[in-house]
Amino acid sequence: MVRFYSGTTLLATDSTSPYEYTWTGVTAGTYVLTAQAEDNGGAVEISTGVTITVNPEPQPTQPVLQPGEVRVVGGPQGYIDATVTPGATVRFRRKTAGKTTVKIFDLRGRLVAEKTKDGYAGIDDEVVWNTAEISTGVYLIRVTGSGIDERKRVVIVR
Repeated sequence: MVRFYSGTTLLATDSTSPYEYTWTGVTAGTYVLTAQAEDNGGAVEISTGVTITVNPEPQPTQPVLQPGEVRVVGGPQGYIDATVTPGATVRFRRKTAGKTTVKIFDLRGRLVAEKTKDGYAGIDDEVVWNTAEISTGVYLIRVTGSGIDERKRVVIVR
């Protein structure tokens, strides 16, 4: 019998030769993989660890923003896994020239992050929000100025 491990986590057991396991749905990160073989007599041997790195999937190319549109990029349907994507990008396109402010609030109404950018009308711009050290939960993003007044909801998960 062979047991497959990632660190101390048992991934699978295979008791039929050829002993193998296909690991799917792995989140981005670095892992040390080992195999533990046990013979019919109960003797156990552990393989040397193999270090692998799983890179995050590349984000798809974003369609062109319309004037006044706001889009949050970083995870599907407003869910951002901070262990995979440690940042969310708030993209917007101004209707008029001037300053645009991005404010992020938690559900208690506390301001978590704020950034103001100045720019021209019709130009895509963005603010990157570092979610690596943010608690899991629901956050509200408000983008105002330069002809924009939009709100978006984002859920940070781990």
